[in-house]
Amino acid sequence: MRPYHYILTATAAGLLVFAAFLTWQRWTVSTTGETIPPAAVVTVSTETPSEAKPPAPDQDSTYTVPDDHPRTMSIPAISSLSYVQPVGIDQHNAIAVPSNIHFTGRYNGSALPSTPGLSIIVGHVDGHYNDGVFHDLYKLKNGNDIIIEKGNRQKVSYKITAVTRINADDTTSLFNKKGQSESELHLITCIGTYVPSKRSFDQRLLVVAKQVK
Repeated sequence: MRPYHYILTATAAGLLVFAAFLTWQRWTVSTTGETIPPAAVVTVSTETPSEAKPPAPDQDSTYTVPDDHPRTMSIPAISSLSYVQPVGIDQHNAIAVPSNIHFTGRYNGSALPSTPGLSIIVGHVDGHYNDGVFHDLYKLKNGNDIIIEKGNRQKVSYKITAVTRINADDTTSLFNKKGQSESELHLITCIGTYVPSKRSFDQRLLVVAKQVK
């Protein structure tokens, strides 16, 4: 065999090994790790959250929260059903992100669903290998439904009133109520261009919804 044949063969073999490694790595990330949210409030954000697919929340009875806290969130228009875990303020003095890309997180400094005030729920748009829970959030439109199931299994319904992109630093839009409704819900995820120096995207997608009485 000529020398360049050895080089081509070795290169091809190396590429196959590398592809196999990436496949194994993706499989490992997608199938290992926690499958239901931890009980504790998340206060540390990570750039490598778990990507393990959890069991269907509507078929799982092991995840429990206080009666008045959100347990799951459903958005029928984008076929989304997720666990809601409590999140606080992280090591960067920002709202912590959920520990799994398939979970959503309610900021524990915001109002509880169906109570007066603003409830804030955040979620990942993507992981390193899989789509996040809010990957299709941009497809939502005014009038679409959001349904929160509380720990006591009672459901709270919301109607979307606005879907908009805002600057990541525009905290006024993110964390202030848009209307005069008794109970308002904001869904927030990253969008736009990734800024390495800030380890974040330069925009946020904000979905505003009002409780349906």
